[in-house]
Amino acid sequence: MKDFDIQYPRPERLVGREFFLQRLHEHLQRVRGYVEAPVLCGPEGIGKTHIAIEYAYRHAADYPGGVYYINARRNWSFELAKIAQQRGLRPVRRVTAQLEHERWLAIALQRHLADELKMPILLIFDNIADPLEIRDREIGQGLHVADLKAHLLIITETMRVPEPFLAFPVEPLTEEGIVAIIGEKHASLAKLIGGFPQSAYLLHTALRQTPNLNIAALRPYLEQHDPINAMIAWHRDHLDVDALDVWKLLATFRREAVIPRARLALMLDKPQDILDVALDHLYHRGLIELHLNGDLELHARVRRYIRRWVSTYRDGFRAALFRFIKRISEPETLYQHIRTRGIRQVQLDLEELSIASLDDGPPPLELTNLKRLIEWEAPHLREWDRHSVWPIQQIRERAHHQQLDTFRDQLDDWLANHPHFRTESAWRYPLNPSLIETFWGHEGPIAAAINLDGQHVITAAHDGTLRLWDMFAGQTLRQFSGHQGRVNAVGFFDYDHVLSAGDDHSVRLWNIHSGACKLILNGHTAGVRCVVRLDEERVLSGGDDHTLRLWHIPTRAEIRQFVGHSEAITAILVLDRKSALTASMDGTIRQWNLITGEMISLFVGHEGPVHALARLDHDLFASAGADHSVHIWRISTGENLQQLVEHPHTVISLCAMENGLLAAGCGDGTILVWRPLQRRLLRQMKGHLGGVTDIVQIEQQQLVSVGVDRTVRLWDISLQHPPLETPLFHHDWVNTIVRLSSTDAITASADGTMIVFDTHTAHIKEQLKGHQDGVRVILKIDDLRVVSGADDGTMWLWTSTGGKKLREFKGHTDEVVGIVRLNAAHLLSAGGDGTIQQWDLRQSEPIRVFAAATRRPTGLVGVNERAFVTAESDHILRLWDLDKTRIVREFRGHSGTIRAMCLMGQTRLLSASNDKTVRLWSLITGAGKVMAGHTNSVTGVVALDERFCVSVSFDRTIRLWDTLTTEQRALLRLDDPLLSVCVLGGYRIAVGDMAGKVHVLRVHVGPIA
Repeated sequence: MKDFDIQYPRPERLVGREFFLQRLHEHLQRVRGYVEAPVLCGPEGIGKTHIAIEYAYRHAADYPGGVYYINARRNWSFELAKIAQQRGLRPVRRVTAQLEHERWLAIALQRHLADELKMPILLIFDNIADPLEIRDREIGQGLHVADLKAHLLIITETMRVPEPFLAFPVEPLTEEGIVAIIGEKHASLAKLIGGFPQSAYLLHTALRQTPNLNIAALRPYLEQHDPINAMIAWHRDHLDVDALDVWKLLATFRREAVIPRARLALMLDKPQDILDVALDHLYHRGLIELHLNGDLELHARVRRYIRRWVSTYRDGFRAALFRFIKRISEPETLYQHIRTRGIRQVQLDLEELSIASLDDGPPPLELTNLKRLIEWEAPHLREWDRHSVWPIQQIRERAHHQQLDTFRDQLDDWLANHPHFRTESAWRYPLNPSLIETFWGHEGPIAAAINLDGQHVITAAHDGTLRLWDMFAGQTLRQFSGHQGRVNAVGFFDYDHVLSAGDDHSVRLWNIHSGACKLILNGHTAGVRCVVRLDEERVLSGGDDHTLRLWHIPTRAEIRQFVGHSEAITAILVLDRKSALTASMDGTIRQWNLITGEMISLFVGHEGPVHALARLDHDLFASAGADHSVHIWRISTGENLQQLVEHPHTVISLCAMENGLLAAGCGDGTILVWRPLQRRLLRQMKGHLGGVTDIVQIEQQQLVSVGVDRTVRLWDISLQHPPLETPLFHHDWVNTIVRLSSTDAITASADGTMIVFDTHTAHIKEQLKGHQDGVRVILKIDDLRVVSGADDGTMWLWTSTGGKKLREFKGHTDEVVGIVRLNAAHLLSAGGDGTIQQWDLRQSEPIRVFAAATRRPTGLVGVNERAFVTAESDHILRLWDLDKTRIVREFRGHSGTIRAMCLMGQTRLLSASNDKTVRLWSLITGAGKVMAGHTNSVTGVVALDERFCVSVSFDRTIRLWDTLTTEQRALLRLDDPLLSVCVLGGYRIAVGDMAGKVHVLRVHVGPIA
């Protein structure tokens, strides 16, 4: 039936449970949601899951909205996201991170179910550790399972079922029930194996294999093991070598793992037919569970038996692991697995193998490298046509940027006969391998974070909430709501409670386990920026009212105010129970006597606001400020010992690590890791898109950072490679790139500069500075000169070598949107002021000015000495006769701003628009063709030859088009939105992005029909 997602086949026989199933059904029909939701409880092997599966098959028609099985040991968001996808839903928000994508799919499912309340839906949650997780665990943005309004059937091993759930204990079978499974002929064996269905079914399969099995044959096993383990042991001793190899290999994976046949086939050195026979042998003995899609799973009890009683179970794992790595690294194999199974399944293979390999030490570097490549690219490859080579090209590009050149070359060989783009050797922009994962959840900038226990972190954000995160699972477990405005700080109080401070002038104490606010401290007269625990009864807070306040938690009383700062207090550092340090926007740091209220010391040295403090040892602390510096101070003397090397941006946050290191978060999204006393910079990690507002250490080599980009990021500083050099270009958008010669090109940027660079080596030859605003366009005049046009309406004539300014052209009063060369002595320009102006290169004033068709042209391209085309704000292209200053033809079709144009030969014109299309026009007839595929504004387009063109877009992709068929032949996704593209000759292109980077690529058009 539709929307029936039970991965297990229906149990062959389920005896002794009829009355139980009837009672369960009657109860489920009465309740919806988690209140009084039935909980099947009992020990392993008692048959809880079999009862639930039988119920699902038997009563599927009573749940026309769908029946779904979720293994709660896996990621809940992932499991619910699968349900959403099966129902044809899309995430509420389009995001790139895999975990965040799954959470927004879960929210889409919740909204979908809310619209279909008249269609009952059954969700079966198996392997729940604590039923209260159904109520408390967050599966999406503020979403819990309890919010889904579905019928819930919960399965757990705990016998203590809390309210408001209702326990349905699963009892052992009677002797008659066991006999019904194994048969009357073998009734004498029933008493030996107890009342657990699993042992009975294992005996039943043994009797099918060995009909003459008797008590004497089983007694040695029963003397050594309980009945379930005894039957597992008997089966083990009757397996052939191939089945035993497969069985042991399955046990190397974690308990909740589902193992695809495809993964096993890559790991085992066995022909497919032998593997199939071995799996069939294991299945019919009841030693593995087979999903309907062919995937495999070990029952937890079987897995535990192998790990305890089969000492050689890992003997073949290492060889199997390297066999898998070798095979999946072959481009054709990788492509076929992604095409047939999907990128997410390949990613899960690599994740599961990494976890399984930990028992032998760190995962092999080859596995880690491939896993990271797939992790980085998987979010971009969720939707593709399964016929293009896009996945291999994306992985190839990432391998190139990470300097995995051997693997890159393998992929290049495979791609040789396919249309694709290929970044050239000198151009690499590596991602930082230290960044393990990025988590989303908050709706506003995140201000602070604390580490609870190495696994759980609590964050505070400007969306008015705190969130409890499980960093291993990558999930939000709980949300704390109550503040009436931004939450600026979170602090540890004890193992059950945390503190928070907010713009609503309050300090609050929260119960971590329930999410309840236990008390509120009011007294500050402005927003509170920081809060810390002093001891088991007292806390300190500081804020925008310039005061530090000491509070007594049991009585909620304010004990003392500390007055002295002239601006907001930004950070507090407790030294001991009697003294503390405060940092302020007034640029000072003060030490306070907490008993008398007096200031002990004043630390002056920063040249602006001080944002953060960190304790280095008993007598040293560090401070960070808006003056881009980190200072080291001696507490006892007040001495400013040293200043760490300045960073180009404000330093916002500090974290003193247990291993003597100091981490600093900066305004540009960079995290610096220092050995502070040696003034030695060890790591420079970039990932945040904006300021890093807090950093906490959760393990020896792992940090968690939060930022204004609303993300929580997990880092492993041990994974940092030696610094990789990257081409250094602009600090803002690359608006234009123009080819100067066979080796050189020039860029124009929104940062007001132009750069001449070698397109083969990425070497910067010249930097041209002078414009006071962003440079929008450049035109090559000849081999020695260029003209630039800026957002402030200015135009300059430069030497391209030496960067000498030759002349300023004064005429436009708004941005220059296009410049074309008419002949050796004359130019034409178009401006946002609505004018088109003709220039003599020898004069600073225009020799001719006339009005464009609209008040705001958006582009200009020259056709010949007497004709040009304008793109205008009404989305129409116009062909002009320059001599008569009249419009010859209009080209209508675009529905958004036209952002780029270029000629294709002498009689055709390409245009790119915010309407997400590229169009090809005949200048003679006005006829047009449309090339659609981009998902955001198309910002640039160039012709490679008379047939093929390339476009770039805000959607971060470069696309190759066949203008003859209007088909897209190749696609490459880069890391940042793209703005400009230029042909360098010989099917080479240069592309500029919003991050200020330039990319040089070779275009392979592939076989042409």
